[in-house]
Amino acid sequence: MAGSRKLGRTSDHRKAMLRGMVTLLLEKGKIVTTVARAKEVRSAAEKMITLGKAGTLHTKRQVYGYITKEDV
Repeated sequence: MAGSRKLGRTSDHRKAMLRGMVTLLLEKGKIVTTVARAKEVRSAAEKMITLGKAGTLHTKRQVYGYITKEDV
């Protein structure tokens, strides 16, 4: 069954949690979490890194829209 893990949260809460965890991961370089959350964070972080590498204005705005801190 394809799709993302529910992680025992509502969809809004899950999206907010993943945004926060990806931001923290990119800021600190390392986070402590559960295996299921780590797998979801890894997927989201890889997408943000790939978008950031493209370097176009559109992809930068997409990344800034997902990451919660501008200095990251």
